[in-house]
Amino acid sequence: MSGLAPLIALLLLVAVAIFVSAPVRELLFDGKSGGSGRSEDRLAAMEAERAARLRELADAELDYRTGKLDKEVFEQLRDRIGREALALADAIEAAKLADLQEGDRVGEEEDREDDGPTVEVTLNHRPAAKGPAAGADAEGA
Repeated sequence: MSGLAPLIALLLLVAVAIFVSAPVRELLFDGKSGGSGRSEDRLAAMEAERAARLRELADAELDYRTGKLDKEVFEQLRDRIGREALALADAIEAAKLADLQEGDRVGEEEDREDDGPTVEVTLNHRPAAKGPAAGADAEGA
């Protein structure tokens, strides 16, 4: 019976991880992106999920140190949770980069809308006079 306890604990942890990570997996792997509000929500969800993974890793380490998990089960958990946390960190960085690039594209589009053709208009329609009197007329004007 004592050999079955770590296996049951591992299965329980995996089931909880799958259940808890479902919303994040949906956001990560659907490929859908919304407006900036939605991307901020998605980013916050990924950061919360990564924090949960790190807490789960700390819990597994505590269980191992207190003898609740044997070394093999702990190493499996550590590797799996570590990969998930790393994948989430990569996804967070990619989302931040995508948001920055999207912001740059929006800024460029706004700049293009502001840039209209430049038109030079000359308002002085008087023909230039020749001779010494021309300088006096120009100064008096």
